[in-house]
Amino acid sequence: ATPAQDYTTIQPDALRRYVEDYTPAFERPGPAVATRDLSIPGPASTLFARRYQAHPGQGLPLVLFFHGGGFVTGSVRTTDSICRAIAQEVPAIVVNAEYRLAPEHPFPAAVEDVRAVLAWCHAEAEALGIDPTRIAVMGESAGANLAAVLAHLVRDEGGPALRHQALVYPGPDASRSSPSMEENADGAFLTRESIEFYDRCYVPRVEDRKDPRVSPILYPSFAGLPSATIVTAECDPVRDEGRAYARRLEEAGIDVVLREYAGMPHGFFGMHALVEASEQAIVFVAERLRGALIG
Repeated sequence: ATPAQDYTTIQPDALRRYVEDYTPAFERPGPAVATRDLSIPGPASTLFARRYQAHPGQGLPLVLFFHGGGFVTGSVRTTDSICRAIAQEVPAIVVNAEYRLAPEHPFPAAVEDVRAVLAWCHAEAEALGIDPTRIAVMGESAGANLAAVLAHLVRDEGGPALRHQALVYPGPDASRSSPSMEENADGAFLTRESIEFYDRCYVPRVEDRKDPRVSPILYPSFAGLPSATIVTAECDPVRDEGRAYARRLEEAGIDVVLREYAGMPHGFFGMHALVEASEQAIVFVAERLRGALIG
């Protein structure tokens, strides 16, 4: 029932308003948890984030979450209910952090921002009430790509170490050449046309699409990465990219579990009001996070 968009003419600000407007139709309000808004110093500007805590205590693990939206749209608001649910299911602090959006801020702005957010959270562990040795990164769609890139960066740059990466329908190969890209080119919510729009905004220099920080499947080594959970959706253009990323992790000996949800489109993870699979996927990811962060 959401109106179709013309990605040949739409402007980023209009698309952002559209996403913010339709998100409430898909979600039930998340559980009542304690929240606190944060201002995090980024490399170019102050970044907005929100801290969630549903379980009492200090020195809790951290789940650092990044929203989706093709690097062009999305916010703390559009993923608030997801983060409330994760905070309820996992005895951890959840920090839902924003990053600069394209096309005003193309690659590598988002990568630089999430790297800065992780470093700040680690440095401010005591004030945040977290255990700096128990950190997981999590993201949805574009945010999943950023979480995956972050896992590589901290491995190569000496930390802070991560315990887990939870990637919800990532699209880690900007060549967009997988069979699912053809199979689901005109699918619900995410289409080939919209992906091309997002890619033009985020990586206007085509040669940058082969940079592993854009296409993390191109990192030469997956050795030494944290354990991983990957969620894919059957009716998603980037489905096969998520499958391929899981294979790369498995080949490197990383503990990875891939779960694909039949009949689901890209974006289903936050559709609590519409599909049972959304609740199932959140519980599954939460179980994996608990196992990695708490044991």
